[in-house]
Amino acid sequence: TEIKVNEPAKLGNANTAFSYEYTFVYNNEVYHIYQVLAIEGPLLFQKGYVLTFTAKEEVYSTHIDEILKTAEKVNFK
Repeated sequence: TEIKVNEPAKLGNANTAFSYEYTFVYNNEVYHIYQVLAIEGPLLFQKGYVLTFTAKEEVYSTHIDEILKTAEKVNFK
């Protein structure tokens, strides 16, 4: 189930980043995903990066703030 799609996001000093949030069911357990797709670097030499956080629904909210803080600290050189 899509919750948020293509939302502006932060992944360190990346040029551009967008987040996606969704849930799915596997073996009768609900999982919650937060994913960031980012592009970094000069126009002709850009690189793509993906950050994915997956947790069971009941613990997702316990850790998502830490994941967001960590994502802001990424430094692409």
